[in-house]
Amino acid sequence: ENLKAIGVKISLDDYGVGQTSLGRLKMLPIDELKLDKCFILKLDESQKDQFIVQSSITLGHQLGFSVVAEGVETVGTLALLKQMQCDHAQGYYLSRPLKADQLELWLEEYDGVH
Repeated sequence: ENLKAIGVKISLDDYGVGQTSLGRLKMLPIDELKLDKCFILKLDESQKDQFIVQSSITLGHQLGFSVVAEGVETVGTLALLKQMQCDHAQGYYLSRPLKADQLELWLEEYDGVH
């Protein structure tokens, strides 16, 4: 709560696995859900993963959170996430991890493409 009071945004990482239960969503002062990559890696192949991801995005939005999908590795997965109205995506399809100076160049190139 103190961090939020000074403007820090808080993400719940690896949502859907481990200790990230539904009950915690209403108790934790979070701003964003990061969907675990185990649901994203084969999203374009698995209808079950699609159901889980779509319902998680909807729930996150209904609770006022933005939603990030981790592990985006194909254009098909990215297209599904756009269709599901996922707010943000991260993964090797978009870019490998970059140093700050490389990030600036990537952002300039990416902005002109998409």
